[in-house]
Amino acid sequence: MVILRLAIIAAVLWFAFRVVKRLLSSGTSRDIRLRDGGKMVNCAVCDVYLPECEAKALGDGKFQCKMH
Repeated sequence: MVILRLAIIAAVLWFAFRVVKRLLSSGTSRDIRLRDGGKMVNCAVCDVYLPECEAKALGDGKFQCKMH
């Protein structure tokens, strides 16, 4: 029973460590970014995310994909 407890404690600690590490590595920015640094925006019509450079700006921070 001691080994089972130790295994459960180790698993919980490992999981907590992974969660904390992921939260700290994500940063404080809530912007969705591409690997090359481009900002992702969503289409106001179909709600699909696409790179800002490929979207048409509608104003008021809204964008539209080229399909509309």
